[in-house]
Formats: sequence, C-alpha cells, structure tokens
Amino acid sequence: MVEYGILINVIIKSENEFNKLRYSSFYSTILNEGVEIL
Repeated sequence: MVEYGILINVIIKSENEFNKLRYSSFYSTILNEGVEIL
C-alpha cells in the first residue's frame, strides 16, 4: 500500500510540473500576442 501512495505522489507531482509548463507557455503566448497588438 505504501508503494501505491508513492506512485500516486509521483503522478501528482509530474502533473503539476506539466501544468506549470503548459500554463507558462500559454501565458508567454498571450504576452507575445499582446506585444504584437501594441
């Protein structure tokens, strides 16, 4: 049961990292488009 908890922990951490990457690329795209509009 302990190994299962560790596995879930690893999955949650990797999902958080992926979401950070996706969010930051999305945010930089918005910034770049905003600069082009200006």
